[in-house]
Amino acid sequence: MRYSRGQGFGRAFVVALLEQAWVQEHLQFITLNVYPENAPARGLYRSLGFHEVGENQGMVAMRLEKK
Repeated sequence: MRYSRGQGFGRAFVVALLEQAWVQEHLQFITLNVYPENAPARGLYRSLGFHEVGENQGMVAMRLEKK
């Protein structure tokens, strides 16, 4: 299996998903869970404005507030 890390595909995908999500008027925040050892993903989400807010069944819970 070949990986494409570091080429911006993940960032573009998450940004596109966020743009679609924020179209929902009632939406005030977005949450996600990520494995603690997945430092690249955690860094990506932090760079997009997510904050770590706790733990959820062994995973790191992250939250992004609507601007």
